Amino acid sequence: MRKQSENLLAILKSAVHHEALSLNEPVEYDCLMELAREQSVLPIVGEMLCRDPEFIQEKVYEQTVRQVVASVAAQSSRTAAFLQLYRAFADAGVYPVVMKGVVCRELYGRLKDHRPSGDEDILIRPAEFKTVRAVLKSQGYEPERKEMTDRQLEEVQEITFDGGAAGLHIEVHTNPIGQESGIRRDMNEMFQSVFENQQRIEVDGTEIMTMGHTDHFLFLVLHAFKHMISNGFGIRQALDILLYYEKYGDEICWDYVYDNLRKVCAERFFCDLLYIGRQHLGFDLPAKYRPNCPEELLTDLMENGIFGSKRQAYRTAASITTAAIDRGKKRNQIMVLLQTCFPPMEFMISRNPELADYPWLLPVCWIRRWGRFFRYSRDNGGGLVSDSIEASRQRIRLLKKYKIL
Repeated sequence: MRKQSENLLAILKSAVHHEALSLNEPVEYDCLMELAREQSVLPIVGEMLCRDPEFIQEKVYEQTVRQVVASVAAQSSRTAAFLQLYRAFADAGVYPVVMKGVVCRELYGRLKDHRPSGDEDILIRPAEFKTVRAVLKSQGYEPERKEMTDRQLEEVQEITFDGGAAGLHIEVHTNPIGQESGIRRDMNEMFQSVFENQQRIEVDGTEIMTMGHTDHFLFLVLHAFKHMISNGFGIRQALDILLYYEKYGDEICWDYVYDNLRKVCAERFFCDLLYIGRQHLGFDLPAKYRPNCPEELLTDLMENGIFGSKRQAYRTAASITTAAIDRGKKRNQIMVLLQTCFPPMEFMISRNPELADYPWLLPVCWIRRWGRFFRYSRDNGGGLVSDSIEASRQRIRLLKKYKIL
C-alpha cells in the first residue's frame, strides 16, 4: 500500500504542476484506484492514468474511463446548479458567503471539474435564514429538518438541504467551524469579521461572495485541523490548502494567520502540511517553523480517507479524542470515558438541534446514541469498542506531538 500511496502522490503532483508522470513499479492499479476513491481524487487520478499508453492495456482502463467521464459530467452539472441557485439568492437580495467547494475547484484550472464535491457550503447571518430557506425550497431543495428555531440556529453549525436537479446538497452555516467543543468555539472566534472582509469573485460568468483571502485560507487550514484532531482528513484537503497558498499567498496576512493558528496549537500542523507539499507534491512554499512530524501526519491522512471516514472506528473514536481535548491537562481515563459516554450539551446539539429548545431531552438522545452504536457493533462483528479505543489511542499519540494534549 505504501508504494501505491507514493504513486497517488506522484499522480497528483503531475496533475497540478503539469509535469511528466513517473510511477514506482510494479503499479497495482486496483489498489491505486481504491486509494484514489477513498481520498475522493479518483477523477484526477483516472484522468492522468488514462493519458499513459501503458495504462490503456490494463483491465481497469475502460472502467476508469467511464468513472472519470461520469464524475466530471456530474460535477459540472452540480456546479451549474449551484451557480443557478446563487443567482436566485441574488435576485432575492441575499448574498451568502461561499466556503470551500466551488472556490477550491477553481484552483485546479482545467481539472476543476475533476475535483469532486457533493455539496456546497454557504455561510449566512442567522437573520437571513428565512429568506435563504425560501429560495432553496423554491429551487427544489428540501431541508433535512423541517423547522429550525432561532435558538437552534444559534447553536448548530449547519442545516442541510437535499435535492435539486443535479443531486446537489447545500450546507447552510451560521458559523464556520461548529460549536461542539471548546476548541471549535475558539476557532469560530477568529471569524468575527468574516462578513466585513468578504469579497466578490466570478465563477463561470456568475458573481458570488466568498471570504477574503486571509479568512478563507485560515478557514481551510482550521477546517482540516478540525478533522485531524477528531478523526482525520485526506490528501485532497491538503492539496486545496497548498494550491490556495500558491495562488493567493501574496494577498494573505501571514501574521494574522500564524497568530490565530498558535491560539489552538495548529501552527506546527500547518508547517507539516507545507513540508508534505514540498517533499511529495512539488510545491515550494515557505513555512515559519521547522517540520514537526510530517511523515506521521502524511501516513495518517493517507490511511484515514477523505474525512477520516474510511472506517466506522475512526468516526467513533472522534468522540473519545474530542473528550480528551476538552478535558485538557485535567483529563484522566475515567473522566474521558464518562464524557465519551455522556457527551456535553454542546456536542450533542450539533446532532440533535432540538436540544437547544428542549435540553431535558439530553438523556433520551444519549440512549439513542448508545443504541446506534451497539446496533452497528453487533451487525459488524462486535469489535467496534476495541477498534475505536485503539483508533483514539493512535490519534491521541499524534495530537500529543502537536502539543494539543
